[in-house]
Amino acid sequence: MRVSIENAIKQLLDENVEILSAEVKETLSFLFDTDEGKECFNDWFQDNSINSVEINGVDFEKMYSKIGGHVKGRERNPVFPFVYMRKFQKIAALFIIPLVIGAVTFLYYSQKSNRELSGELAAITNYDTYKVLPLNLEYVSPPGARLKILLSDSTEVCLNGNSKLFVSRDFGRKERKVKLDGEAFFDVRRNENQKFIVEAGEIDVVALGTSFYVQAYPSEKTIETVLLSGKVAVEYNDQQIILEPNQKHTYIKDNNKEKLNKNIDTKRYKAWTEGELIFENDTMEEIIRRLEHFYNVVIIVENPEIYTYGFTASLADCSIEQIMEYIKLSSPIAYKINKNEIRLSSRK
Repeated sequence: MRVSIENAIKQLLDENVEILSAEVKETLSFLFDTDEGKECFNDWFQDNSINSVEINGVDFEKMYSKIGGHVKGRERNPVFPFVYMRKFQKIAALFIIPLVIGAVTFLYYSQKSNRELSGELAAITNYDTYKVLPLNLEYVSPPGARLKILLSDSTEVCLNGNSKLFVSRDFGRKERKVKLDGEAFFDVRRNENQKFIVEAGEIDVVALGTSFYVQAYPSEKTIETVLLSGKVAVEYNDQQIILEPNQKHTYIKDNNKEKLNKNIDTKRYKAWTEGELIFENDTMEEIIRRLEHFYNVVIIVENPEIYTYGFTASLADCSIEQIMEYIKLSSPIAYKINKNEIRLSSRK
């Protein structure tokens, strides 16, 4: 006798349930082994799953071992164990992918004024095809959003818009290593026995316990590392540069050169994590880059003269319209907004 789809899913995700009931197994087999079941699941998922299932903090490894654990009792038959194991591995893979993706979609479109997303949710990006276990997690911060993440070692990460953080399933066991595509602020929990490594394009940033900022968008010409506290090492091409607090290292991709700025004001490199943008006589090119990532807009400059202007301001929790109006009032720049496209032109 089958149970409801919702009850089957709750048992599968419930950490207190060590062995799935026969009714749940029958329901899962129906959902993923029959055309009628697949259609039922798709209908249910679209209508109910996001509101019905709490997926935050799911222990994927435990869930998969639970799926496999109840099969071992059938090992008296030399044929069925492998068949059933593969069947439920298939069920797990097909089941968990839409749940995770669906929950991410729900969070992305939820009504949150500061566009901050929960960091306990990630999409599985690839799999061990034999064991059907996630090899790593990909945390994605959509354009115009900020994603706050708490890693398993209690390190806190804030991803800016249009950024990704890749975390290995083995994170914290032998090493603490992550990969960054985009912009992030790290507050690393100290561990004398295990370094924290951020792979950021052509460089690695190595720390023990510290807070620092990294900008490593693949489309950008440079990779920036700013140290707020503690100590980090920037490594590339068999070189190592040790940063002290209030220092900024810039790696230039085109010629593999570097630049080190000392005694900088680091406030701006953390302020954005709380919704504040700080500009200190920044060029329009830099301002445009930051606004595009922060607000999910495309800014088109119609007159090259605009790039010669600078801009200084501290703007907290402002809309893109408010920022454009501020630029208009403080410089001879006009703007037009059409959905997520902004055109800048010189005022006569």
